[in-house]
Amino acid sequence: MAESNKISDLLQNREKWGQNVVTLLVLGVIACTGIYFWGAILPWLVEMVTNTLKLAGLCAGLAAMLWVVLDPKMRTLALYAYRSLTRWLTKQFIDIDPIGILNTYVARLKERLSEMEEAIGSLQGQRDQLAAFISKNEVERVHELQRAAQAKKIAAQGGENAADMRGQMGLSGRQAGRLEASNKTLTAQLTEMDKLLTRLKKMRDTSSVLMQDIQADVKLRTESYKMITKGFSAFQRAQKMMADSGPEKELYDETLEKLTEDYSQKMGQIEYFMEISKSRINGADLDNLAYEDSALAQLDKWEKESAALDDVAAKANVRVDASSAVKNVRVGEEEASPDSFSELFDDKNAKR
Repeated sequence: MAESNKISDLLQNREKWGQNVVTLLVLGVIACTGIYFWGAILPWLVEMVTNTLKLAGLCAGLAAMLWVVLDPKMRTLALYAYRSLTRWLTKQFIDIDPIGILNTYVARLKERLSEMEEAIGSLQGQRDQLAAFISKNEVERVHELQRAAQAKKIAAQGGENAADMRGQMGLSGRQAGRLEASNKTLTAQLTEMDKLLTRLKKMRDTSSVLMQDIQADVKLRTESYKMITKGFSAFQRAQKMMADSGPEKELYDETLEKLTEDYSQKMGQIEYFMEISKSRINGADLDNLAYEDSALAQLDKWEKESAALDDVAAKANVRVDASSAVKNVRVGEEEASPDSFSELFDDKNAKR
């Protein structure tokens, strides 16, 4: 019997082991199949999710564009934003502020006046150089004339150097003539330069006065512009305060309508609840009145019972007092009678 039990247990263990092996194999096959199909379906799922997200983004962008196009407030906001952007970009290259333009013009006038003064100074320097050159030529011309005079004197005396002196006299004369002609031309140019300098200095003075007038006018216009800008800003605020239309007014009206509607709804709910609860409140009031009447009745009853008890107690006290008085009288009589035991006792004591 023991051997047969061992054999049966061994067979059962082998059967369980075989079942476990088969179960593990089946699970492994299912897992491998699931992994294979998951690897095959995963790229499709990723692509589907990616395309879905792209579609959602495109739909959101299209909805935003339609909202901007169809909503008048958003169109106005987009237009203002575009104008602000273009204005900012323009400011990076061109000063479009009117006061800035005027100040730029004054600055340019100052620069041109400075350039004019520099040019006049340069011309004055050239004029001085020309005058010095004319003076130098004049000195050389006088010197050449003196040389020619000396050479003429020596040539008139004769001698070996007479021919050379005549040549030198002619050379000095021609040099003096060239210097004289050059000085005449340069003197004419110097005169023109003096006239030009005089006119340029007058123009410089006039330009300076004109620039000062323009600068004063620009300063006045700047102050006027600041004043009118502040006044117009205050006017715009007042106009916005008194305006009957606009996005802020529309929002205000919508808010008032919502508040009125909300107030009406809440008041309606309160009134409806009061109507519904009126019967309950009346019943509660009646119950309270009934409780109060019952309490008053019980209080009256208790007061009457207390008064009756007080009367009974008073009568009982009177009876007790009467009985005690009778008892005292009896006791006194007993004490006063000669047959009383105490009297006898006193007599016996006296006899002794």
